Amino acid sequence: MAESPTIQGRCLCGDVRFEVCGPLLPLGYCHCKSCQRASGSAFAANAAVRTSDVIWRGGQEQITEYASSPGKRRAFCSRCGSPVYACVERQPDWLSIRLGSLDDDPCVRPGAHFNVAERAHWYPLTDGLPQHSGDHADAVEASAENPLPHGNLGDAFPAELPEELATDLASIAHTRIERIISRGHRSATDFWYDQDEDEFVLLVRGAARLELEGGDELALGPGDWVHIPAHVRHRVAWTDTEQDTLWLAVFASPTHR
Repeated sequence: MAESPTIQGRCLCGDVRFEVCGPLLPLGYCHCKSCQRASGSAFAANAAVRTSDVIWRGGQEQITEYASSPGKRRAFCSRCGSPVYACVERQPDWLSIRLGSLDDDPCVRPGAHFNVAERAHWYPLTDGLPQHSGDHADAVEASAENPLPHGNLGDAFPAELPEELATDLASIAHTRIERIISRGHRSATDFWYDQDEDEFVLLVRGAARLELEGGDELALGPGDWVHIPAHVRHRVAWTDTEQDTLWLAVFASPTHR
């Protein structure tokens, strides 16, 4: 099996430096009041990682932990104040890393909102991701008990979809897998995808047309697929307005095919 890539991270002043050398489990947005106050924003973006998969490269002695609530500690750099991680007593083997502290793209994306009952009402949630009243730590426990990520492509279709919705399902070494939902969406007339990655795309249901630079078009129906090499410019010319179009896209670095 492919190993997880090492991800670099640091605080604002750069004194606290670390590496994550294992998989990031549930990525999510926490809307609890404590996360709002600790981040100074509408939510905190978090990812769970095993404590043993975090290697401290500097500044560990500058980390200060604050008991923000019973059984939960929030850690920050004592020099610049950057949040670094949070931990809960009932999960001693896990840290909740603040995604904003990462230098590298983790190649996976948050999949849900948590503690939405406490959310800041001045920030509307319109991305179509699942919304939970429970805590991010609950999702960590569920993943730890069931370490094989799984789901259904047809789950969590939003009632409203003002923009095309792309959700990362998995990331394995230099490959990532994405679900895309279109509802009559199309690329802007003057827009072209020009990607650094190869893309294999399968249309699971619905209907669409892809346009390649130069004028060629591909009509796609359920079961149709196409392999688009890196830097082949293309755009979505049309998707069905009468039904949702569901895509499964696999992106891979050309140097790791």
